[in-house]
Amino acid sequence: MPVIPITYWSFRFMMGLGIWVALGAAVLLWATRKGRVPHGRRWPAVLGLSLPITAVAANSFGWIFTEMGRQPWAVYGLMTTENAVSPGVSVFEAATSLIVLTLLYAVLAVVEVALLVKYVKLGAEPFTEPPEVPLGGHDDDRPMAFAY
Repeated sequence: MPVIPITYWSFRFMMGLGIWVALGAAVLLWATRKGRVPHGRRWPAVLGLSLPITAVAANSFGWIFTEMGRQPWAVYGLMTTENAVSPGVSVFEAATSLIVLTLLYAVLAVVEVALLVKYVKLGAEPFTEPPEVPLGGHDDDRPMAFAY
């Protein structure tokens, strides 16, 4: 029997966190309009950390919703549970693939966080304005400012 509260709440958490990420991105876009740079200690903490974490959590809740929502199709008679089980995959193979994938994603998460911390600590390269070219002048080395 499917667990309806898990399906119900995982969908709501997925949507709520997805909306939170979209709103956070909109706030950051608004805060950086017209070349402004947001100042303060809260910006990196709130948006820099919460948005990636909530995106991963929303993805996980979506996966839980999808997997929990599949079982009712087998229960309601469209396909029996017996037919829904893959006969070619043993319990050992399923457990092994789950463990290997979990370890792989854990290693990738550690590498991603390590790289993120490394490059945040290094900081951005200093920006220098390109030299001004008089109106109507032409400079092939100047960065492109407009293109179709």
